Amino acid sequence: MNITEIGSWLKEKYDITFFFHAECFVIQVICTENIFCEQSELQKAIYVMYCDDIPAKGLPENGNYIIIGTGITNKISGSNYITINEHIDKHILCKELNIYIAQKAETHYRLARLNQILLSDNFMEHLMDYLFEQFQNPITYVDYSHHVISHRQHESMGIDLWDNTLKYGYYDPNMIEDTFQHYVDIVIRSQPPFHTKEYGYDYYVWTIKNDTALYGFFTLITTRQLMTPDDLTIISTAADLVALKLQSINDISGKGDYRDVLNDLLSGIIKTEQDLTFRMMTRIWKKSEYCQILLIDLHGKGEKNVQYVKNGIDTISRKIKHITFDEYEVILLEKFLFVNDDLKKIYDYITQYSLISGLSDTFNSLIDIKLYYEQAKKAILFGGQFGDNSDIIFKYSDYRFYDFMVNCADSLECKKYYHPVTADLELYDVEHKTDFFNTLLTYLECGRSIQKTCKKMFLHKNTVNYRIQRIKELFNIDYEDGQTVLFIYLSLMLSSINKIKS
Repeated sequence: MNITEIGSWLKEKYDITFFFHAECFVIQVICTENIFCEQSELQKAIYVMYCDDIPAKGLPENGNYIIIGTGITNKISGSNYITINEHIDKHILCKELNIYIAQKAETHYRLARLNQILLSDNFMEHLMDYLFEQFQNPITYVDYSHHVISHRQHESMGIDLWDNTLKYGYYDPNMIEDTFQHYVDIVIRSQPPFHTKEYGYDYYVWTIKNDTALYGFFTLITTRQLMTPDDLTIISTAADLVALKLQSINDISGKGDYRDVLNDLLSGIIKTEQDLTFRMMTRIWKKSEYCQILLIDLHGKGEKNVQYVKNGIDTISRKIKHITFDEYEVILLEKFLFVNDDLKKIYDYITQYSLISGLSDTFNSLIDIKLYYEQAKKAILFGGQFGDNSDIIFKYSDYRFYDFMVNCADSLECKKYYHPVTADLELYDVEHKTDFFNTLLTYLECGRSIQKTCKKMFLHKNTVNYRIQRIKELFNIDYEDGQTVLFIYLSLMLSSINKIKS
């Protein structure tokens, strides 16, 4: 153990002052009068002596000393020393210190064993065996979804609810009482280990987590022997190491950051608000007051480009939740992104790299995320067909009418209701290689504004004027007849949408 740890241990017991010339690790205590190790071994030992025991010529440099008494600094140079400013028996102190160092050495050995175990296959089973062997108390590992993965002895289940879990192998979150849910919430938000007394036993619960995800719990009950602070440190370290291991391998028995929640929501696996609440709680994920879905279209992009997009989003902010799903990068825009500069950075990134994107309406319940995911997809679809060619971020709110028309087309045999000019325009365009159909649709969509039509179609004013006038003459359309114009517009729109669908 290092000299700083020894200083901290002494400071809890005595009035001390200290000076550390260089940090070093001590493996033995020497309590002799003026007999010192060779220089090569000097730093491995710590000498305990009274102030009067210091030789007149001083102490060897680069050593470690505990001096009982004061007024010795002029006799020590280039060394680590601790002075105890009160009278104690040096032989008793030396014995206590040897025991302390031996205990710490054992603790370091046990921690080294943990590292070896976590490198093995079936590491969780081996780890549970080791922890039970070390502490002889029943211990349980439960994963983030409350599936009991491993336990040692029946007592490790504890209360009846845990006995039921042992019988069936898992909890159903829908069956968990509110009081138990509240208890889990307290454990997650407490400093590990969470400690309570039940039925005369000490219960300790460790959360296995990182900053974004909770992978599970260790639960231990002191039915055999009490736990020392070092014992608690061992299991706390094991919990931290397991979290790192699970994070690196995304093990199915312990996966669990926000990505699997988003994936399960979009896949329809999470179906109830209660299940969602529990899953979010185990990831220390607070619900946002409002959200939006932003999709980046990844169709046709290679694996390298997809990874490049994901890395780019991570560079903007590690707080942004996003996953790749069905050839889209799904970005969950939460409230904090709206109030910070992160949202603007995302838009700038998308614009800089010309990434075609769709933006949903805002919503406040993640259980409805699939609906808004579909909105963002439709924004990309309709934006690509009917949007401005200069746009790359298409908002669903701008294309809600098109979505309404799609539903109309799905629910009606709408072709038989089309205005006759619809078929006439299509036939005329084919025969004369014109674009009258799209010109009339865009003209009506732009509120019969020649200027807006020109801008949207990238055409000269004279070209648009000519086409609109020619259509009027050929098909006898009265642009001042509001009902007729509406009928023609809806017919052209439905026909366009059916073309996209087919």
